[in-house]
Amino acid sequence: MSSEIKKLVNNLKRMLPIAGLFVSLALVSGLTHAAKYRITGAVTEILISESNFGICAVAVEGWTAPGACGNKWISLDCAGEFMEKSAARSMLEVSQIAAATGKDVTIYADDTKRHNGRCVAYQVILR
Repeated sequence: MSSEIKKLVNNLKRMLPIAGLFVSLALVSGLTHAAKYRITGAVTEILISESNFGICAVAVEGWTAPGACGNKWISLDCAGEFMEKSAARSMLEVSQIAAATGKDVTIYADDTKRHNGRCVAYQVILR
């Protein structure tokens, strides 16, 4: 082998670990992409179900099924699959207060956590 080819081979050998790192980072970042959504509006419906949508969910005026969230319902996860049941219950209570008083809520939801294709809220603010 000529000396130029040997240099090229040696350079490639040194670059392989770095190339592997970049490929790994690209794959991991693509797999862990998550989106979070926010909606502010009136609570139009409250759902309590024995087995769907994480037991409790709300419909908020203006929710347009962003990303992988599904339409109409935002789960509050009263089943406790993604958070403490007490936190979910508090979000349900805040939503009930908003519906009863005519005040708006701001709900933050995460599309990596879903019940029956509906995103799970992780924060509810009474406005």
